[in-house]
Amino acid sequence: MECGRCHGLMVWYYIVDLLASETDGLAWRCVSCGDILDPVILSNGQRRDRLTHAI
Repeated sequence: MECGRCHGLMVWYYIVDLLASETDGLAWRCVSCGDILDPVILSNGQRRDRLTHAI
């Protein structure tokens, strides 16, 4: 997978939330710039895109 920010290599990244264990999971992380994409980030981005296109 290619990073949308810097076009670097994206790798699987295991996220651990020490305060809320139900949010642990897998995400994509760019090895070049550190950008992280997880299901919540992707969902929020899609929602934002729909809102900006509706305006």
